[in-house]
Amino acid sequence: MDLGARWRQSAGALVVAVSAWLVPCDAQAASAQGGIGFVAVADAEAGEAVSLVDGQGGTVASGTVDALGSYVFRELPQGESYEVQLS
Repeated sequence: MDLGARWRQSAGALVVAVSAWLVPCDAQAASAQGGIGFVAVADAEAGEAVSLVDGQGGTVASGTVDALGSYVFRELPQGESYEVQLS
C-alpha cells in the first residue's frame, strides 16, 4: 500500500489524497496532507480559523492556525473524507 501523498490543483482547490482520504483546501497558498488518523494544514495564514468538515457537511473539529502557518487535526477515524476550510 502506497501511503505517499499525491496532489493536484483542481478548480482552485488543493486536493490531497493519502490512502482513501481526500482533503480539499480552499486557500490557494495553503496545503493539506492526510495520513493515518490525522490531517495536517501547512502554509496557511497565522491566526486564520481552520475547520475540518466531513462528507455530510458537519464540522468535525476547528481551531486556529499557529504562528508558523500550521494546524494538525489528530485522532481522526481512518478511511473518512474531509474538507479543510480556512476563513
